[in-house]
Amino acid sequence: MKIKFSYFGLISDALQCSSEEIEVDLNQLKLRSFLEDIHPKLKTIHYKIAIDAELREDFPKDKTIKEIALFPPFAGG
Repeated sequence: MKIKFSYFGLISDALQCSSEEIEVDLNQLKLRSFLEDIHPKLKTIHYKIAIDAELREDFPKDKTIKEIALFPPFAGG
């Protein structure tokens, strides 16, 4: 299945792209490990993962995924 991956802030800067479509097998995937294998720079960046606008680390089993987004640490004020 092809899924859109979106990158924000320093993650986008480090990967030199803001989005890409990647073919993934959701049945055999550990998301964070998969991302760090295809983009080794992510191993040095703290980030949150959102799947279809919901922060989470695992894939929902009961729905089709449209987008996965990676966000740098959030700052408050």
